[in-house]
Amino acid sequence: MCMESVAWINNVHYVLEMLYFLAGISVAVGVIYSIRQYALSKKDVDLKYSREINAVTTDQMKVFYTEVVPLYEELKDRIKGLFYFDTKVNLVKVDDEGIIKSAANYYESLTDKDFFRKQAKKILINVQLMSTNFLLGTADEELAKGLIFDKYLCIFEAMFPVLMIEQDKSLYQPCVDLYNKWRLEKKTMENKHNTEQLKEAEKQIKPFKANK
Repeated sequence: MCMESVAWINNVHYVLEMLYFLAGISVAVGVIYSIRQYALSKKDVDLKYSREINAVTTDQMKVFYTEVVPLYEELKDRIKGLFYFDTKVNLVKVDDEGIIKSAANYYESLTDKDFFRKQAKKILINVQLMSTNFLLGTADEELAKGLIFDKYLCIFEAMFPVLMIEQDKSLYQPCVDLYNKWRLEKKTMENKHNTEQLKEAEKQIKPFKANK
């Protein structure tokens, strides 16, 4: 083989190596660019999702304070002594015989059942949608708890007798689930607080010393 042919082959080999090297760099740059674009895209999606959740939460809080609370206050003013659960109850179950009997007795004792039922159903419809959003994560539950925690528990308890006379109780299952979740959280916080108070009180008890 002549020297020119060898030189030509070497040049081709060199060119091919360079092309392979450049192709590798190009692929690497492409991968890096794709990862960067994905990260930016994900950040944009997360931001939009966060804004959407905040918007839904704000809307739900507005409904709660402009519609649910006024309906509840009107009901409370007209019907003295609203329904509430025994403090011993930990979980509320729609098939619990004791709870069913208690709710039924309360409802039968009302003198204005029609008004109570109409008001309660308006409230439950709004609370049902709100509860569903919190449980599905389409609204910020933690933010809502800081704003309506005790009020929500109180209102749901008062409406429970109407829920119990509904034929399809499953429609309001999200309300029951959220109520149970928050009720247990409240009981846990109260127990923790009571335990801490007891411990603090124990520290203040001075050791007994016999008189000499």
